[in-house]
Amino acid sequence: MVPNGVFSQANFSLTTWNPFIIVDQTRGHEVHLLDYEPTDLVDNNYFGMWEDDSDPATGKYYKTANNLPWAIDIPIEFAYPVEKVQIIAAHLKFAD
Repeated sequence: MVPNGVFSQANFSLTTWNPFIIVDQTRGHEVHLLDYEPTDLVDNNYFGMWEDDSDPATGKYYKTANNLPWAIDIPIEFAYPVEKVQIIAAHLKFAD
C-alpha cells in the first residue's frame, strides 16, 4: 500500500504505524517492534531461530525468552551501545 495525500508527524504514532526493517535485503526476514505483527511477506521459518522466542499462535513476536525486544523505538536522544554489544550490557537497568 502506498499512502497518498498530505501527512504530518502526528499521523505516524506507534498505535497506527508498524515500522520494521528488512534484514540483509532478504524480503521475508523482517524485524518489527515488540509484539507487532509481521507483514504477509514474512518468512515464518525465521521465528524461533537463534534467540527468538516468537510464537505467532499467541501473538508473541520479536522478543527473546527473557522478553527482550529485537527492536526498540526511542523518540529521544539515546547513548547507543557499541555495535554487537547487547543493550543490557550497556544500559544496566534496561532489562528491568
